[in-house]
Amino acid sequence: MKGSNNSTETRATKVRDKKPRVVKEKFVEENLAKVVELLPKTPNQKYYIDLLKSKDIVYAVGSSGSGKTFVACTFAVNRLLRKEIEHIVLIRPYEFVGRSIGLRPGTSEEKLMPIMQSMVEPIKNALGESRFEYAVEHDQIVLEALEDCRGRSYKNAIVIVDESSNIDIKSMQTLVTRLDEGSQLIFCGDTAPWQKDIKDESGLTWILNLIQTIRKDKPDYLDSDDYDELYNNIGIVNFTKEDVVRSGLSRLFVKVFDEVRTK
Repeated sequence: MKGSNNSTETRATKVRDKKPRVVKEKFVEENLAKVVELLPKTPNQKYYIDLLKSKDIVYAVGSSGSGKTFVACTFAVNRLLRKEIEHIVLIRPYEFVGRSIGLRPGTSEEKLMPIMQSMVEPIKNALGESRFEYAVEHDQIVLEALEDCRGRSYKNAIVIVDESSNIDIKSMQTLVTRLDEGSQLIFCGDTAPWQKDIKDESGLTWILNLIQTIRKDKPDYLDSDDYDELYNNIGIVNFTKEDVVRSGLSRLFVKVFDEVRTK
């Protein structure tokens, strides 16, 4: 029978007959995904990349269009491809859009995907569509709702928090206490008043002021090991209007909005 002939076919016969192997597209693309060379476009971007290579928590703060999210995502993808981490966790606040994530239709990933596009796009560009889907299916890339972070412990992961100026103080406290072995937290945000959408005080502004105050005042409740952590494992880069790498019009409006809203 035709079926039995196929079942007794040996590997040598298949090779001799030059029968093509069927390989799923996602695995072809997985093998083709390569580490992307991360070249800084401004001095602050170079400093940012240096911080990402050496600090456990990095705050990238400042003007829109300065490459904060793109650099963070590309850096994370490279570490994933090198097998230096096991997961990339993407978090972005969504409260200000006016509807809880739980009330939206679809699976958790379907609900979060439109909100996460600022991070998803550079990751897809680096990995390719099929490799990205494979990574999501196998929890190598995790789209996390902010409300699900409480009680979590992130191990062997890079956690990227975008639009972190729209995280409240309680959420910021939760996130900075989730870090476990082999993990890194990257916060991308802008403390300019026109970038804040939440009514409460920004957790990003609050934590940056807290770090600055503690470093200056050196309170007695912290010991030498605590200060080593505070100075050696937390990095802050402040981007300015001069770091905007989008179009000239983007740079123009960043300058205008910064000036108009502060007067």
